Amino acid sequence: MIEKIWSQGGQGVKQLSFRAKIMIVFITIGILQGGIMGYFAYSHARSLIFNNKKNEMENMLEKINISVTDKVSYMTQLGQSTATSQIVRNNIHSGEDYLQVGRSKRNIAEYFSSLVLSFEPLNNIMIIDRSNILYSTYDYYRLQDFDLVSSKYYEAASEHGGQPVWLGLQDNLLFYMEGITGPEKVLTMVEPITDFYNQEVIAVLIMDLNPDTFLDILHTENASFPHQMTFMLDQNQRLIAGDEKTVSQVIDAVCAMENRGGESKELMVGQERMALSVIENEATGWKIYTMVPYSDISAQVQSLNHSILLSIILCNLLILVCLLVVSLAITAPVKKLIEAMREVQQGNFDYRIDNKRSDEMGRLMETFNYMVFKIDMLIKEVYQEKLAQKNAELEALQSQINPHFLYNTLDTINWMLLEKKEYEISGIVVSLGEMMKYAISRSSRTVALREEIRHVSNYLLIQKERMEDKLEYEIDIPHQYESVQVPRLILQPLVENAIIHGIETGGKVSIRVYEREEDGGCWLEVSDNGAGMDEEQLKRLRDGTTEMRMDHRSIGVENVNKRIRLYYGEEFGLTIESRLGEGTVIRFCIPGIHREGMT
Repeated sequence: MIEKIWSQGGQGVKQLSFRAKIMIVFITIGILQGGIMGYFAYSHARSLIFNNKKNEMENMLEKINISVTDKVSYMTQLGQSTATSQIVRNNIHSGEDYLQVGRSKRNIAEYFSSLVLSFEPLNNIMIIDRSNILYSTYDYYRLQDFDLVSSKYYEAASEHGGQPVWLGLQDNLLFYMEGITGPEKVLTMVEPITDFYNQEVIAVLIMDLNPDTFLDILHTENASFPHQMTFMLDQNQRLIAGDEKTVSQVIDAVCAMENRGGESKELMVGQERMALSVIENEATGWKIYTMVPYSDISAQVQSLNHSILLSIILCNLLILVCLLVVSLAITAPVKKLIEAMREVQQGNFDYRIDNKRSDEMGRLMETFNYMVFKIDMLIKEVYQEKLAQKNAELEALQSQINPHFLYNTLDTINWMLLEKKEYEISGIVVSLGEMMKYAISRSSRTVALREEIRHVSNYLLIQKERMEDKLEYEIDIPHQYESVQVPRLILQPLVENAIIHGIETGGKVSIRVYEREEDGGCWLEVSDNGAGMDEEQLKRLRDGTTEMRMDHRSIGVENVNKRIRLYYGEEFGLTIESRLGEGTVIRFCIPGIHREGMT
């Protein structure tokens, strides 16, 4: 049944006009495109709003943290200066004399009163010595039922190397004393007062900060959302600042998450999903939190839905109107274009559309004509390229045949010379054959040094015969360097240059290999005791402004220099030394040597 309906539907679509098909296709595309674009626009805008709001939360926390740090830092500095002040050190630990203790307490009380007045958030400042004598702005001799040495204040002050320590939210020691007003809970900082001589803790400075100070800081930064909650907890997860009634459930969820070791940016509080941002104060270890229900953020996003939906509807209507106009202009020339395509499909690449239009369809027809022209041209070019490739392969095959013919001819000559006992000439022919075989070989770009030296030896043997023993040569290649890899045909041009330009009338050529520790490479050197060069010739050669060539077929010194640099880098190359009448030395370095059999 489904197949029948599908078949009937397909037949119905086929019977539609081309213009109707275009309309259906483009309307469908327009709706899908609008829907997809609307979805992604909404998602992007939603994500952008969420990120912006989270950034606002983090920026707000950063400002709050800076204000908290300022308060804490000032109080820390105040505590350090108080603990080391001369007034404090001269008036504590004065024994059991009531008169003396009374004078000391009054002196310190006056000093502490001025400090409290200078820093409004400071609720109280006091010193308790090891005799539990209280020095503060209040006239109490001792604290009842209090032992400093066994207290948490003394323990904290003793364990932190003389540095101020924040204990977080604590009970106010003076809250229950008669005539004293102040908060029940305070933020306490302790600092030890030590003996100058033995560094023993003789008293503890206790400074109490009113928690309402930080509540004022939280209220200073206005929340961006109606249900945003901002609060601060001490290192023991006790509430320092914030609306306790509002955030009590939230605090429980936050503490449970942190106890599990979580660092999530989201938090579930009951059935409500919350966006969470937190920052830790480095000086105290206190944490500042701000939380916003996702429903608050989503409410700001919902207004986007109507705008995006309206935009999609308007865009689709505009597309529909444009399609009605465009389809009328497209339908007429389409048939002509299809007929042209059929001609090209059948292999008629000479077919061209008679185009008299100047609109988009006219340009399309013009483009079609040009495309057919390019296809025809490319087909011909590919054919010609293939033909040229076949010719090149044929020539390469011929070039491979010719050397073999030459080797066989030289071998025949050699056997004829051996039969006639012309051993010297036979040796020259053998050397020449090996030289040509080595030079023409395409097996690899580099060879072992022993192979390169063998090639040079064959060349020197031939030259020695040619010069009737006027040529002497010496090759000093220690066996450990024989496996060093060098570029093929890198030494022979240098030796040839030394003979023709240095000792054409007679002399000695030396080839040696050595290693220098500072270079980490292998050095090859070709020298002669011939004519040498003057400074001007040597400079031109070093600058690469001339090539000392033997004839038009030779490689030349400059060519060898370029090959070395191509193989090993621009920092390498030939080093040339020469003196007129004394000879020439050319050397180069092979970096990163690897020798078989060497340790």
